[in-house]
Amino acid sequence: MGVYLGIRNDYSAKYSWRVIRLMETYKNSAYMNLFLENNSKVAVTWMLMNEAFEKITDRKTGINVVRSIVYSCK
Repeated sequence: MGVYLGIRNDYSAKYSWRVIRLMETYKNSAYMNLFLENNSKVAVTWMLMNEAFEKITDRKTGINVVRSIVYSCK
């Protein structure tokens, strides 16, 4: 998975996808821009997915399944 992190994959002329992940911390100021960019993209992804899909709640845990997928929750 780490090999594909952040690499653009073209789906068609109009669409592409890339794997991003929420960064918990940043190591130093050189990583600050990457930290902000990745976490902003994850937040925007969550907003889009939340608008596009009805809320799916796991019956046993009560958690929002779509949010768990976006944020890679265990």
